[in-house]
Amino acid sequence: MIRAAKKFAKSLPFPLFLRLFYIFYFLFALPKLSRAARTNGIESFSELDLRELKRSEALFILGNGPSINQITKTRWQAIQSQDTMACNFWLYHQFVPRFYFFELIDPGSSPTVYQEFLRVANDRAQDYRNVVKVVTELHRERLCMLHDLSQEWRENVYTFLPVPLAARTEAEFVYALDYLKRKGMFQSDHRIRCLFKYASTLTALVVLAAKMRYKQIILCGVDLGTADYFYDDRRLYPKVRPDSRSPATGKFYALTDIPWMVKIDTVLNSLKQRVLEPAGIELYVENRSSVLWPEIPEAPNELFAHKAQVVGC
Repeated sequence: MIRAAKKFAKSLPFPLFLRLFYIFYFLFALPKLSRAARTNGIESFSELDLRELKRSEALFILGNGPSINQITKTRWQAIQSQDTMACNFWLYHQFVPRFYFFELIDPGSSPTVYQEFLRVANDRAQDYRNVVKVVTELHRERLCMLHDLSQEWRENVYTFLPVPLAARTEAEFVYALDYLKRKGMFQSDHRIRCLFKYASTLTALVVLAAKMRYKQIILCGVDLGTADYFYDDRRLYPKVRPDSRSPATGKFYALTDIPWMVKIDTVLNSLKQRVLEPAGIELYVENRSSVLWPEIPEAPNELFAHKAQVVGC
């Protein structure tokens, strides 16, 4: 019955389908995630007043692409003086961001990745003690990971309720994006309970930056043209266990053809044009090796030439 209902919904005109999709999501799917957070003692991201945490007008989003290893010492000094966000296996890098996002992993489908994340997270727990940590993917089969993480790691952990988007084509994605924009999904906010998240954590970080109204967003290590990671360099990261993930082949998964998933470059360009630019927010890549360049321009050198100014509350 449910399968037949979903099939029927997908056959409807997209504007009608989209509204039914969100009715179902907000009535049934989202409450499950909210209950999972409460049951497992995870505080809502809305408990934080983000005005008190924002200390610069520029935000550096730290991806896991190999160009991370090309960032110069001078640039790292500039990045360190400003706000930063990172996610998942960024833990391998010695630099500690101000905000860190991680997804729960299903131990049944990815046992080696699961064990490796636990090892690295627990090893870095002291370093990340004062970092705002945000966990997502609170699905039933993944929640055991929360209890396998050390008590020290679980301090200062929050979650948000993700708001997805269902689209098969770029035109449908743009329509849905405009629909969410009219509903206020991308408005400036300092207490955030729900946050747009599509295809990867990267989209949530960009939208969070928009809601916090940073003036510049710089994507570092968001290369996307390869499935390789910065920590694949065994010379620089000898402690990384080579069996912790499948061999990297081809492009980043969100650039491949997957039904009901618009490619990540289209997603980011649409966010840039329809959400960031109207709000006066500039989006850059740190390195031209990113497949997002030149549609998303390279960050000007002046963003790395001065220390950030502390913003007022």
